[in-house]
Amino acid sequence: MRLSYGIDNFMSRGSSSIFLALLALFLIGFLIMVCIRIIANAFIPDETLGSLFEIPWRVYVAVLEGSAAETDGDSNWLAKLTSILGVLVGLILFSSMVAFITSVFEAKLDELRRGRSLVLENDHTLIL
Repeated sequence: MRLSYGIDNFMSRGSSSIFLALLALFLIGFLIMVCIRIIANAFIPDETLGSLFEIPWRVYVAVLEGSAAETDGDSNWLAKLTSILGVLVGLILFSSMVAFITSVFEAKLDELRRGRSLVLENDHTLIL
């Protein structure tokens, strides 16, 4: 209950806290996918990898760009499966980010349409 309350309080601080939460989710998703890929590589080694330090890069590319999963085209089936999973995680995270940014812009446009923004000009005549 306290965790839920803390999350609600954090999210109620505004759009910057929601953006930070989405970035944290992206980082957590990325780290989980790196761990999954390392575990998969332990069971069935991927011969196309130069070293284990190449795994985070491949996961990063798969999460950021769905068509980049083709870099695992010559890999084994388990590496391909983790790459597909990384693409799906990336699609979910980036669609959430785009939806958030769109909703923030729409809220700002609605606020501007109401006409209640501060006007700093003076000594003007308004003709309606």
